Amino acid sequence: MVRVMQTRRGTARVSGRAGFTLPELLVVISILAILALLSTAAILKFGNTGPQKATQVQLRSIKSKLDMQWKDVRDKAQREEIPQAFLSNVQTLAGATSPGDPRVRAKYVELKLAQAFPQSIAEALNPTPLPPWPAYKAYLNKLGITAGNATTTQNEVALCLLMALERGPHNTGISSDDLAKADLVVSGTIQGSGVVDAWRRGLVFSRNPAGQPALTPVVLSAGADGKLGVDLATFTVTSAADAKDNLSSLNVP
Repeated sequence: MVRVMQTRRGTARVSGRAGFTLPELLVVISILAILALLSTAAILKFGNTGPQKATQVQLRSIKSKLDMQWKDVRDKAQREEIPQAFLSNVQTLAGATSPGDPRVRAKYVELKLAQAFPQSIAEALNPTPLPPWPAYKAYLNKLGITAGNATTTQNEVALCLLMALERGPHNTGISSDDLAKADLVVSGTIQGSGVVDAWRRGLVFSRNPAGQPALTPVVLSAGADGKLGVDLATFTVTSAADAKDNLSSLNVP
């Protein structure tokens, strides 16, 4: 209850609080700041849920298509006769002394997989000692890309992934409409379209993670933070902090 008191000069004043003190204001401001930070973190986390789910769905689709193509090429290479034109070179690359050495067949299978699933533009144009896939060469030549001006960036492996999916050795029924795509720009020039995740980042594609050509291909998205934290030569984690948000076709449920 507010009391009206009489001052010496006969004027009335109200007894009670007229406002907050400075320490109280600082406490209120601090509480509001903490609430704002918590709300922002929650919003950001919720905002990444959609792209993460979309990328997981896309990786599952891509991986199933690649697995079918991979099995088709591998099984055929294990059964077919090695062409005489390449037998000598394959034997040399295998380090074998005779064409009947099992290492010759294993090397041939590896080369056929490299031919069908290039990891670089140079490899797509010249997967020595085997000839390139005509569709790949025509596709790259149309874009004005040659082995001499090929890039060695993440964009390059994304473009190779797109080639394998759209123009690969086995008709999987996948079309451009099934893939989220973006222009790949290198040195200011559009060199083609590459497969991207829901964050519009190019997907990393590897044919033989950890140097094991018998494994199926791996597709990797950097996730929301854009940091891979993975050694692309071996596909081993190099930075746990950066790799924790990665989305890989190996661990998508």
